[in-house]
Amino acid sequence: MTLLQDRPELEAAEASPPPAVAQVTESWFDTSDHKRLGLLFVYTSLLFLVAAAVVGLLVGAKDVSPGFVSSEAYLRLYGFHTQATVLLFLTAIWIGIATYVVPLQIGAGRLALPRLLATGYWSYFVGGGIYVASFLVGDVSGTTVASKPVAAVGGAANDATKLWIVALALISVGFLLAAGSLFTTVVTHRSEGMTILRVPAFSWATLVASAITLVATPVFLGGLLLFGIDQHFGGTLFAPATPGSLSIWQHTVWLYGRPDVFLLTLVGLGAATDIVTTHARRPLLNHTAGLGLIGVFGALTLTTFTAGDSVTNAVIVPTYTTAVALVAAPLGALVLLWLGTSALGRPRFHVSLLFVVAALGLWLLGAGNAIAAAAKDVKGFDGSSAWVAGNVHALVFGPPTLLAIGALYHWGPKIWGRRLHASAGALAALLLFAGFAASGMGYYLLGYNGVPLGMTGDLTSYQKGLYGLAEGGGAAIALGVLIVISDLVATALHRGGRPAGDDPYEGLTLEWATSSPPPRWGFDQVPEVRSEAPLAYRREAERLAAGGDPGPVGGGAGGPAAISASAGG
Repeated sequence: MTLLQDRPELEAAEASPPPAVAQVTESWFDTSDHKRLGLLFVYTSLLFLVAAAVVGLLVGAKDVSPGFVSSEAYLRLYGFHTQATVLLFLTAIWIGIATYVVPLQIGAGRLALPRLLATGYWSYFVGGGIYVASFLVGDVSGTTVASKPVAAVGGAANDATKLWIVALALISVGFLLAAGSLFTTVVTHRSEGMTILRVPAFSWATLVASAITLVATPVFLGGLLLFGIDQHFGGTLFAPATPGSLSIWQHTVWLYGRPDVFLLTLVGLGAATDIVTTHARRPLLNHTAGLGLIGVFGALTLTTFTAGDSVTNAVIVPTYTTAVALVAAPLGALVLLWLGTSALGRPRFHVSLLFVVAALGLWLLGAGNAIAAAAKDVKGFDGSSAWVAGNVHALVFGPPTLLAIGALYHWGPKIWGRRLHASAGALAALLLFAGFAASGMGYYLLGYNGVPLGMTGDLTSYQKGLYGLAEGGGAAIALGVLIVISDLVATALHRGGRPAGDDPYEGLTLEWATSSPPPRWGFDQVPEVRSEAPLAYRREAERLAAGGDPGPVGGGAGGPAAISASAGG
């Protein structure tokens, strides 16, 4: 038996695309091609990131110069910056990368339910536009960063609030449809031999995140419906006197009271695992354990639903209870697996690894400050301590952003057929790390000094300097984003960078077995899958069959020696 599917009928069928596929002509507006849909999500999310970064600079400018923005406008801008970063950028870019990469990783030529995912994109796109409009036309009554219910207005909700509710509903429905398509793809479209325990880490993380999205997003939509009833019809569902209103708000509408906020990190863990193993040039020390840790992380995110009402005053969001804080355990164990894999492999530096290291640095920064906050007994000021903003920058925004951009640099050669510029990527990684770290520390130190979030009057010169540090961090983040987008434009639109080739890294997983960029049908021929790293084991088996020494992949049951023997080697 050979390592590739070599039956004559399969060779004849796969040497060229099926006629029906070859003749399909679709525009970007009606496409069902997972690669185009993925790019639509990525490009749109980056546009929203630019908007969120600009608004973030305005928020920071108000902190440094109190007269620059009014207090009312500050709350509006802060709500937009926080929500747009999480919903319109981070969630969407991960969906885009997964839509492009996951079918290739599991040996599929297409998505399951591609029209469902296409509908999800357009729902997200339209919802994002309405979302931006809602903040332009007036003050939104209630935001997903508010930890306590917003009182009803007797059925006199303004246009901004109505648009905001409709926008978030459309965006959430879009993500729900995309999750349904991605979940079904991993479950039903794996190639022959690709058992669930052989699925690459990024595809597995996408499966877990999609499952949690399918559970959690309807809860958020229910909360939006209740909020809309209160605002439009003068209901009292979220009135302070209504029993249970605080718990319902906390677990349906409040951003940090739902598991969704952890999914950004969850998918990033899968991407980082594939980045590390690819450039270490060996599979994870224990692939099954790695998948298990990612699954445990996903399961622990659901403990956010068990938190009591008191966490609305918590400082250390989103890890405000012991149960939720346990997500650090599988994350730490997975990092140890990365280090062990790199130590036993043949590491070769790639700029995407720098983004992983930077994310690790921010996780350590957040963990250290969480311990310090507990030791100093930092008060929440009804959840409005400046410390909270530091933790959000260091843990909620920073690591997922770094890992998402690192994923673009890692899979960029496959997506665009050209390498993104390593120097630009390294500079962007350093700027983004420095920016998130500076913003985080600025707000952390303000929290230790007892400063509530948004307070700019009666500050000492030291406290003003801390606001300046946070604003300087925001400027560094914006510059890093600008460098990344400029590099993508130069590579994707102007064909800059060096041609990458089909397998520039000697990759481990199936996406590196097709051309760069891939054809519409995905693969001319799918390699046979007998392990979690089919391409690495194929190369090792070929080396053993030729009389060479085993590489870092190793032998044993199911290893290259066994594969070589079964192939006649």
